[in-house]
Amino acid sequence: MTALYTSLQNRIQELIVGLALDEIEDSSIVVAKLPWARDMVVPGVRIAPEQDRNIPWTNEAYKTDLGVWVVYARVSNQNITGSLDVPNTWREAITAQFQAKDIVDQLGIQRIYNCRVESGVVLWEKGFAAQHDVGSLRIIATATRPR
Repeated sequence: MTALYTSLQNRIQELIVGLALDEIEDSSIVVAKLPWARDMVVPGVRIAPEQDRNIPWTNEAYKTDLGVWVVYARVSNQNITGSLDVPNTWREAITAQFQAKDIVDQLGIQRIYNCRVESGVVLWEKGFAAQHDVGSLRIIATATRPR
């Protein structure tokens, strides 16, 4: 049986691959243990666990928020006035995907009944210092878990 968190990350990967983001090969959209790697040499998206939160809900179940980082990056030359249009386009496409009215149906994972996207950083300073344009989003899926 696959863990709920693993199923969620894998499905997020599939949905982002389906967006056909400009300049990002499907093979560069990966599920990883950490949200960013300095050695990225091609544009890509990393999907990594962020944080979960268990909330007592009823005597029979917990409500659990499963957080997932979606981090997108491309190699940059540290040009402070260079265009961020491509990464911002990625950001908008991913945000729209996970704000869709039918996103819970698209995820298709039993026990998940809500999904939302929260903004992360538009341009991460440490990533920029390492010559990458790096931005992030948080996807939070809410599920029920039996007690």
